[in-house]
Formats: sequence, structure tokens, C-alpha cells
Amino acid sequence: MAHKGLSWINTIVGDIPHDRIILELVEAIVDREGDAVARAVAELRERGVRIALDDFGIGQSTLERLQRVPVDFVKIDRHFINAAFNTRRDRDILNGIIDVGLVSDAATVVEGIDTQAQLDLAQELGATHAQGFFLGQPAPISHWSTPVQASASSHSTPTNLVKLPHQMSHPGR
Repeated sequence: MAHKGLSWINTIVGDIPHDRIILELVEAIVDREGDAVARAVAELRERGVRIALDDFGIGQSTLERLQRVPVDFVKIDRHFINAAFNTRRDRDILNGIIDVGLVSDAATVVEGIDTQAQLDLAQELGATHAQGFFLGQPAPISHWSTPVQASASSHSTPTNLVKLPHQMSHPGR
């Protein structure tokens, strides 16, 4: 898988620089094809493609997965930002997941940001990125093809993935 199996990337992306691409992995593929996925991810990252582990924290999430398959982004499932407003314990759990992502040398993306309060909390807890409908709406591919081609040399991200300003202090650190 890791050698001849990655030729599709050039076919799909054409002239878009690989460092403009973020591929999302779901946990199920990592579980099923662990070693092959680890080799493919390593090769993709060598080419400059960035890798995100989607919906981290639900299903079969394990810390071992972050050791075996290093990723550039840990996308924390929306469940945790929603629950963080219920109790201090739920907030601390989200804080811990963000910390795990950061110590694994990955950017942390809190998914499901639908309100200003959620965005503020994600930033307060030290997440590096936020994503959700509050930050941008889904659009047809025709909306994305021109902007992506026009900005292929820049290092921007999709419009609903926002890099959060760095916080000087972080609760729990």
C-alpha cells in the first residue's frame, strides 16, 4: 500500500502543492489496516500532505493510535465541546483531550463549533484550531475549485477551519 498505492494522489490533486492537502483518517481504517496505514501516512507526510485523525475521542480512540500513526491534526469530536458546558468534569475531559493532542505534536481541532461561546471555550482551553458551522458553511465543489486553484501557493486552510490565536496561559498547565 505505501509504495505503488499512493500514485492516486497526483491524479486527484493535479498541480495543487501537496502541502495544501489535508487528508482525514477515520479510526476504523487505522484499526483495520494499522501497519499499512502507518506506512502510507508516513509516505504521505514525507510528500508534504498533512494528515488529520477525525472524530478523536469517540469509538475506539486510543493513545496508542497517536503513537503508531503520527498525524498533523487531531480532530476532537463535537460531542466534547457540547458536553463541556454541562459540568466541570466534562470541561476537564475536553481540556485533557486537547492536551493529549498537543503533546503528540499535533494541532488540535475542536469540531462542532456552532456558537461564539464554544469558540471562546475552545480557545481558552488551548485548542490550536476550531471548525464548525459558526465559522463557515458547507458549499458545492464549484465554490471551492476556483479559490483552491487561485490560492494553491498559500498555506491557508478551508474556510470553516480556523487557526485560533495563541493563548499565553493555559488552565491545567
